Amino acid sequence: MSAARCITDEGVAVRRPRARRSPTLVAVAAAALLVAAPLTSGAAPPVDRPRVVAYYQTIYETDVDGRHYVDPTPLVGAATDVNVGAIHLNDDGSLHVNDITADHPELVPMWADLAAMQDAGVRVHAFVGGAAQGTYRNLAEDFDRFYALLRDFLLAYDLDGVDLDIEEPFSLSDTIRLVEALRADLGPDATITLTPVATDLAGETDFSGGFAYADLEAAVGHEIDWYNTQFYCGWGDLASTATFDAILANGFTADRVVAGTVTHPDNCRGWVEPDVLDATLTEIVTAHPTFGGVFGWEYFNALGHDGGGRETWFSHLRDVLADPAPPAPVAPGRLAATHARLAAGDEQTVTGTGFVPHEALDAAVTLDVDLGVVAADADGAVDLTFRLPDDAAPGEHAVTVRGAGGTAVAAFTVTAAVVGPDEGPDTSGPVDPGAGDPVGPDADGGAGAAAGPGALARTGVQAGQNVGVAAGMLAAGAALLLGRRAAWSPA
Repeated sequence: MSAARCITDEGVAVRRPRARRSPTLVAVAAAALLVAAPLTSGAAPPVDRPRVVAYYQTIYETDVDGRHYVDPTPLVGAATDVNVGAIHLNDDGSLHVNDITADHPELVPMWADLAAMQDAGVRVHAFVGGAAQGTYRNLAEDFDRFYALLRDFLLAYDLDGVDLDIEEPFSLSDTIRLVEALRADLGPDATITLTPVATDLAGETDFSGGFAYADLEAAVGHEIDWYNTQFYCGWGDLASTATFDAILANGFTADRVVAGTVTHPDNCRGWVEPDVLDATLTEIVTAHPTFGGVFGWEYFNALGHDGGGRETWFSHLRDVLADPAPPAPVAPGRLAATHARLAAGDEQTVTGTGFVPHEALDAAVTLDVDLGVVAADADGAVDLTFRLPDDAAPGEHAVTVRGAGGTAVAAFTVTAAVVGPDEGPDTSGPVDPGAGDPVGPDADGGAGAAAGPGALARTGVQAGQNVGVAAGMLAAGAALLLGRRAAWSPA
């Protein structure tokens, strides 16, 4: 019989006092629960903040040398918390850890290692649900049956808490009921967390269950320890603080958010280069010292810091959060406009280089043009093509692109229609000074001509004539960027 289905002779599952288990006891727990009082003392290790949470789902990995057990114990000293799973409550009334029962022989070394990690001060939680559907449907349709299955598993394996990863429809009332039942049965020292996507916590989407997380926080936030928030897979990212700021604007405080990202580019969209991630987390924890922390999805293939083991992905971020140093300077990108002069209605192309690879960028034009979502490619380059409005005002205009290193600007001139005494409007098209006169970093000033934040490319007029125009353009571009940035949210 699975340990998750064992209860006392009276039919009631109870939590035993914190007494760390030997590997033998781990195996015995698969057969029966020990009868004792709920955990009510402050026996749990002190809470570290910011937290560093490692998701541990791939328990065996396969490489050219065969299949190997993924040892979690190197995470001692690197992570404050480990979430093991995924726990599935199946239609037939069974409980699985991924695709095997919790008492399967392959999991015996894992339970023993996790118990040793608990002895060393790492808190170990089970994460329930995830991408596989059915667990929360079963809880909604037959709560008494499937809740007992989950509760008894958590008690049998003496876990420190539970993480609810809801990725299927599950109502607000059902979620409140589940949180309240877990708190009542696990006691005040157990950890209860949820794992919504970041845009859900920002109030922009309702992917994680189908309800508003601000409503959940208002109802039972006092029973929830924090939110492991997914900043990846298209639901936000940590290339900047934009989505985190949107979460705060939705009423959540920084201590409620443990910001999650992928530990390897193959795990999902949303991979952030290490230097950019360090800079974003430093910015967050500097501005918000009570920031909840960071989690990594997932442990087994995490890219180690500076060539180290997979645990160093976590230990490095623990160091960053514990003692945030000023981020290394990031060079600004550079922009160049293909056409220095063109008429209303014409097509313009602006190319850029030197941005952080894959970073999300704020791009704007000092005209009524929507550039959409812009991101640098793998080489840190951008290529923006757009058509000027037919009613574009003649004069100096600019494209501005803001990245981690600052704002790059490419200027161009919209020419006025020329009407002679015996002629109609000039329809001959844009005036182009020639292919030998590009606008941007290589124009007369060499590579530095548009290298710094706010630098303007040459527009064909003398510098003295351009000072006033440049100042006005930069002010307008900055105002436009701030407005677009406040309204922008990731796809």
